[in-house]
Amino acid sequence: MPFIILFSLWNVEYATPVLPGPGETSSPLAFDTSGNPHILCYRYDGFDDHLILLSKTNGIWEEETVALKVDGSAYMDLTIDKYNRIWTLFKKYDKAESTCYVIVAHKDSSGWKYDTIKSYQAPFSCCDPYFYAFASDNYGFVHLTYDSSTSDLTGCYRIYNGYFWSNSEIVDTISTDYDCSMDIDANGLPYISYEGHAKVTDHNVKCARKNGDIWECAEVDTYLSTSWMITSIRINPKNGFPSLIYQEPYAYENLRYAWYDGKEWHNEMIDIYSGCSQNDALEFDSTGKPYIFYKNYAVDERCYIAYKEKDGWYKELLPSPEPPFIHPYTSTIRIDKNGIFHMSRCVVDTNWDHYRIEHIYGYPSGIGEDKERHFKLDVNMNIVISMLDIHFSIPEGQKVSLKLYNILGEKVMNVFQGFMKKDEYNFHIDLSRIKDGIYFLMLDGEKE
Repeated sequence: MPFIILFSLWNVEYATPVLPGPGETSSPLAFDTSGNPHILCYRYDGFDDHLILLSKTNGIWEEETVALKVDGSAYMDLTIDKYNRIWTLFKKYDKAESTCYVIVAHKDSSGWKYDTIKSYQAPFSCCDPYFYAFASDNYGFVHLTYDSSTSDLTGCYRIYNGYFWSNSEIVDTISTDYDCSMDIDANGLPYISYEGHAKVTDHNVKCARKNGDIWECAEVDTYLSTSWMITSIRINPKNGFPSLIYQEPYAYENLRYAWYDGKEWHNEMIDIYSGCSQNDALEFDSTGKPYIFYKNYAVDERCYIAYKEKDGWYKELLPSPEPPFIHPYTSTIRIDKNGIFHMSRCVVDTNWDHYRIEHIYGYPSGIGEDKERHFKLDVNMNIVISMLDIHFSIPEGQKVSLKLYNILGEKVMNVFQGFMKKDEYNFHIDLSRIKDGIYFLMLDGEKE
């Protein structure tokens, strides 16, 4: 196999083969403690939905069945706690008993375990929860929020302390959808973003946080319209405050970003015509810079990653699905311990009867309209003498790292790490002792 350096910043791999069916609107992704990605999805066999976990180990995607014959009407989520346990939720309907069972599944070193956290009578099929979200904290506790319509429609919360699930708590009373997302701060306190309706015509984007035994619910934005506003919340690691993204329910579902400064909420528009048929996702890097993975649904139905600089938002086009797959559903964005970005999406063909789960990984080019603020990198390979020539420019003095990674995301070589002033630089790397394979370079900088 020849030695290959990937010049493309984004790589797409197939987590599943081509599957029959209309596809999934959510395919959440999470990392285990070894840095391996896992993706959750439903698989339809023509009669029933089955819950499947896709896991990548040693560069190969494998699948295992979490549960058979589940109710596939709920949006999916998963989390992996500090003890490497994988957590998710599913619903099963028992026709003989006319009963729906809400079951939390988690996998530890001995296999899958199942806890029924709720059951209720239903004449035909399962109803709630339609929306739920998991998160795990630094103490190993697992947090769960979901919608419930046992009496009034409410947003509920429970926590698993390592031995049992707590009793259900009411976060807020709403009237319709509970499009929820959850994250945990450094102190183990949960924050939940959701769509809360005071009445049918009032659609509010809200954020709830737990203060002792009380849930404090703040209004982030309000619109007098009816539409889904799927939210995604993350805690900014730089200041410890929550930020979230959501879809404006009129003007063709514009994508908006909101952040809390410790006193009040602020919001701004990121892009127009972002669509509402998929889960847009938010993530922060270690410096507190936000990144958003989304699809521009109404204009070109292509996937983008947006990031915020001091002078505004920039967006970068991600690789398009290969024909005949033309309809992507965005799901999750996460950044691993090496600074590599990972995203999951489901792509559907032109007839909406076949789909595939894809894993996108790499890193943004960082090139907005003002290109002079960013690195310029050129790479040339001399295959005769196994020498790699690297030329790049630094726009201003800063700490710089240049590293070589293999396809598993493992660091192979630390080419340079230190301070560089504004200038152009050349490096020559001897690759004669490196095994044949696929590698990529990461050039990164941080101002002092």
